[in-house]
Amino acid sequence: MAKNVYRQGKKAVSISASGAVNLKIGPVRITGSKLEVKMESGRAIFPLRGVQLSPPLPNDSLPGGGARLFARNVQNGLEITVNFVLPEEGPWVGIGVQVRNLQSAVISLQRITLLKAPLRKIAPIGSAPRPYMLRESDHTSGTVGLHGVFGEPSGDEVEGDVSRNFTALFVPGGDCLFAGCLMSGRARSRLGIDGDHVFVMADFNCEIPSYGCVETDLLVVSGGVPLGDAQERFAALHRGRRRGIEAAGYRAWTSSDWYSKELSESDIMDNLAFLKETPWLRESIQYVIVGRGWQRALGDWEPQERFPSLMDTLAARIADAGFIPGIWIAPLAVSPKSAFAEKHPDWVLRRADKQEPEIGQLDYTLPAVRDHVYAAMRRLYDWGYRYFTTDFSGCEIEPGTYKFRGRTESVQQSFRSVILAIRAAAGEDSFWHVKHAPIGPVAGLCDALSVGPAARPYFATLLGCARSGMFRAYQHGLMWLNDPGFLVVRGPETAQPEGLRPGDNAGGPYERYGWEKGPMLRRHEARLWATWIVMSGGLATLGDRIATLSAEGLAIIRKALHRAGNTPAVPLDLGVVPLPRIWQRVDDRSVNLAVFNWSDEEAEVVVSAHQGARLPASGEIFEIWSEETIKMQGETLKRRLPAHTAELYEWDL
Repeated sequence: MAKNVYRQGKKAVSISASGAVNLKIGPVRITGSKLEVKMESGRAIFPLRGVQLSPPLPNDSLPGGGARLFARNVQNGLEITVNFVLPEEGPWVGIGVQVRNLQSAVISLQRITLLKAPLRKIAPIGSAPRPYMLRESDHTSGTVGLHGVFGEPSGDEVEGDVSRNFTALFVPGGDCLFAGCLMSGRARSRLGIDGDHVFVMADFNCEIPSYGCVETDLLVVSGGVPLGDAQERFAALHRGRRRGIEAAGYRAWTSSDWYSKELSESDIMDNLAFLKETPWLRESIQYVIVGRGWQRALGDWEPQERFPSLMDTLAARIADAGFIPGIWIAPLAVSPKSAFAEKHPDWVLRRADKQEPEIGQLDYTLPAVRDHVYAAMRRLYDWGYRYFTTDFSGCEIEPGTYKFRGRTESVQQSFRSVILAIRAAAGEDSFWHVKHAPIGPVAGLCDALSVGPAARPYFATLLGCARSGMFRAYQHGLMWLNDPGFLVVRGPETAQPEGLRPGDNAGGPYERYGWEKGPMLRRHEARLWATWIVMSGGLATLGDRIATLSAEGLAIIRKALHRAGNTPAVPLDLGVVPLPRIWQRVDDRSVNLAVFNWSDEEAEVVVSAHQGARLPASGEIFEIWSEETIKMQGETLKRRLPAHTAELYEWDL
């Protein structure tokens, strides 16, 4: 057998006689990786046994030139082609699989394993005392963070050893292996650790028609690149529709947080009047968004009786006040008691466990549902709205959750077809913001994406929002504009009594990362959350009943809006601590530096040049919230911060 290996600079790929794949990417080596095609019948096919690599062809899959090679085999009526991409430039090696059905009968494909190797054979990371894993979710509201590979999670580490879309294994301050599947909506990827093995799988759970084929999203693997650099380079492979600096043009107020389901037309008009009559808000806010509660019922997208002027008239009033109208919709949600559900019972999904959820979901594998969603979105456009917040709460793409009626595509592909219909209905002159959604299918199509769970004015809840946002900060301006969560500041110290909703401040005992657990925001916690929104660079969307905030609450919002919407700050201690505490953004004219104490105890934070910090030569630094000038200790900034606080610094270059 000829030598089955190809080298491209510091990268190499080889296939052993047993069909195992060996990869070298810079200083990182992966030995003995197995590739497997699994059918729904349970039959497993290992397509690379005894197969030769092709001669190199030009790379047409990844930037950076270089070569593409393939290995092809025919087994059990399937033609399986494995592509390997080795760019001359850049940190990546790519792996992709195509399965073609050569039979006259339809076959059912379950999943394809693109990589599976013993952790100990990933050198040098697998032999480290305690490597870390970056755990990502494939849902905007999912938990994101760092997970210690060995032992129980501690402190602010997240639980679970399965990631979605991408993952990273790294040693703090040392080597890093990054693996991610390009998000083109073909399959649902899983990356993680199973026992003592690292794996990457693409879940299809679909049928392949006679002489049809399916392809995985391309898996890209890098080694020897710091975690932050690997994240940015991965995001750059998904160039989205907006750059980070554009976020400043989409500052908004929404009714979705304070008013929720009890929304009325008069509520919109009251807040609209305050925004218009307050000069600094009129200059800072571009959009006014009519949130959840305007509709008769989920699925019945017509105004309810609390909106007597109808929705097109309301849009015109918002525009006349000098703002661009926006609107919330949950295009796949349906109330079981709605008129729409009664008219189209076959369009509503049935759960495989036969439970009846409070909110139903439309079967997005049906072409008729896709057409319905397009028509509903287009009606909002015709009413005059140009900012759309689409909410996919409760929408699942997990195989086996629902009984789907359409099976010719993967569930992921069917969902993406609905996303394409929404993009077409919204038009190129509108701004489209996605919430509570599977991430892969919306990549490259939406303008903005929520990158964490829903924000509520409780530190315990906002801590979870910030943790997810930290490890997705690099996506902002590359893949989409990040929505870190509503800029909410209300609490007993920052709002008038009528500014608190019924039920606010009833969270009971404090529980770290708990949903509305503990007291509402104190002033220093509101400042911390506003600081995070500023440093994230993402959207700033006000969620409070704005006229009922106190002077202190309005001051926090005013300072935040002045600086919000920019390129994302860079964490200077990423991978060193579970929650990065030092963030810096440098542009052509100025520097923003923020130090955070996310913990429940007082903590000292030290910032110095050896961390990559760019500090003022004057030895003095101005803090935004206190409006005080802080003296540094030589070339080092040392701050002892109380629990749940942040300081925001700014100076000109």
